[in-house]
Amino acid sequence: MAWLKVYQWEGETWPQFKTIKLDRARQTAIIKKLARHFKVDAPALIQSYRHGVARGEGGGHYEPSTWHSKIAVGKITTLATICHEFAHHLSYRLHGRPKQWHGPKFKRCLKRTYTWAKRWLPIQIENQPPSVMYSNIEVAPAPDGGTVLGGKELGSGA
Repeated sequence: MAWLKVYQWEGETWPQFKTIKLDRARQTAIIKKLARHFKVDAPALIQSYRHGVARGEGGGHYEPSTWHSKIAVGKITTLATICHEFAHHLSYRLHGRPKQWHGPKFKRCLKRTYTWAKRWLPIQIENQPPSVMYSNIEVAPAPDGGTVLGGKELGSGA
């Protein structure tokens, strides 16, 4: 199946994005910044109730609309998921409804989104405590070995 190759290529090209966990406030902020940068409207973030997504295990869904598109993700999700779903939104806004959701136009938008989103990756600084400030964003280790942006861990219940 060709669509699986896109996910594999994405994971191999940008593996560090899967380690950054975002709470809802940080997801919203990043979506707004991406939309402002690419000069498109910001899609609404809605809660996904798909198996695993609500628990922060990755995955998301893009729902295109002429009026107001939506990205469905869990309360905690990865920066990779936000980039992937925003790339769908960007592709839809620039090129209209595609014949293939993971086609060449989408891949170009995905590359642009990831390239711009690199600014949210934490900088590895030697001899620093596990929590460091990066670009005015609190970066802290997550219980599963990843990183949480926004100061809320997966199990904090907020």
